[in-house]
Amino acid sequence: MDQLTICELNNSPYFLIWGGKAHQKKFHLTRMEKIATPRSLGGWGLLDMRTFGKALLCRSLWRGIFGDGLWSNTIKNKYMKGRDIKHWYKKGRIGSKYGSAIWLSFWKIEHYFLKNLKWKFQMGSIIFIGIDPFVGGREAISIPKQLLCFFHRIGIFTWDKLISACHGPIPIWKEAYNLDMPAPMADLWNSTISYLKGYGFHRSGTTDYLVWSAPNTNLAVQVKDIYSNLISLKALSCNSIFPLLLWKLGCPPKSIFFSWLVFYNKNLTWENLRKRNWHGPSNCAMCDSHEESNFHMFFQCQSMLQIWQVLANIFGYPLTAFSSSQAAFEWWSTQKESWRPLIIIVLWCAWKW
Repeated sequence: MDQLTICELNNSPYFLIWGGKAHQKKFHLTRMEKIATPRSLGGWGLLDMRTFGKALLCRSLWRGIFGDGLWSNTIKNKYMKGRDIKHWYKKGRIGSKYGSAIWLSFWKIEHYFLKNLKWKFQMGSIIFIGIDPFVGGREAISIPKQLLCFFHRIGIFTWDKLISACHGPIPIWKEAYNLDMPAPMADLWNSTISYLKGYGFHRSGTTDYLVWSAPNTNLAVQVKDIYSNLISLKALSCNSIFPLLLWKLGCPPKSIFFSWLVFYNKNLTWENLRKRNWHGPSNCAMCDSHEESNFHMFFQCQSMLQIWQVLANIFGYPLTAFSSSQAAFEWWSTQKESWRPLIIIVLWCAWKW
C-alpha cells in the first residue's frame, strides 16, 4: 500500500496522520501499528496486512495438518513424512527448512503456531507434568519444583500416573499415602489436588489430542480469531484508551480522528514541535501566556474556558475541572448521548480557529 499516494487526498483521514508527497515530507504523527490496533485497544481498527497474512498462514497450516484433501495430503506425505503433529510439537519445529516457497513461508509463524497448540486432556498418558499446557489455561499447571522432582524420582512423568480412577468424566487423583509421600510433600500435593479439582477437567474420550487454543476453542479455527489474537499481542500498552462511544457519534470522521490525536497528544502543537527540534514562540496562539500543549489549548486556556462556559449555560451541564485531556474525554463519554458530540465539535473548530 502506497501511503504517500493515499495521503494526497486531503479529505482522507490518513492526511491527518502521514500526509506529504513524493518530493515533500511531512511529520508522521503515529505509527501504522498504533492505528491498526482494534478500537477496543486504543487504535483505529484498520486492517494490518502483514498480521493478516500471518493469520492466513496459520489457518493454511492448520488445514494442512488437521484437514483432508490434496493440500493436507501434500503436507502429511511430503513434509510430515507420516509423522503425527505430536512429533513436531514435542520437537518444537515444523519440519524441514527445504521445500516450496509456500512451505518456507510457514516458518515465519512456526513459533506462534506451535505455542498456541495445547493439549485437550483425556487420559493424560502423553502429557508431561509441569511441561505441556492444557486447554483452559495459558500456561502449564504450576507444580512446585520439589514436588516435580519427587515425581521424577519415583518414575512419574505423565498425568495419567497420578489418576487412581474416574467418576464419570471427572478424574479422581491419587492421595498422598498412595504415593508414599513424606509429610512436606503430602501438604504440597494436597494443595495441588485442590487446584486441579477447580481447574475444570472434563474427559470425553480416550486419547489426548492437540487443539488450537488462541481463539475460541468451542468453534472452528477462523482467520479472524487468529488475527484478533495476533493484533492484540502487538497492541501497544497504554494506561488509557480512547472511549469507544466517541467512535459511534454522528460527527464527521475527520473530526473524530483529530480528537483521537488530541487524546494521545499526537497532533502538532508547539509542545510536540519542540520535541522535533522546531524553534518558535511555542506560546498558546489564543492567550500567549502559556506553552501551547493539547491540554492547555483545549481545556485550560482562558479563551477556551469562556467557550465551555457559554456551552454550559446553553445546555445546562456542570463545568468540571479536568486533570488531563484523557480525564476530559472520559467524562464526556459518560454524559448523555446528546452532549457527547460537543467535545468533538469544539476541539475541531478550536483547532481550525
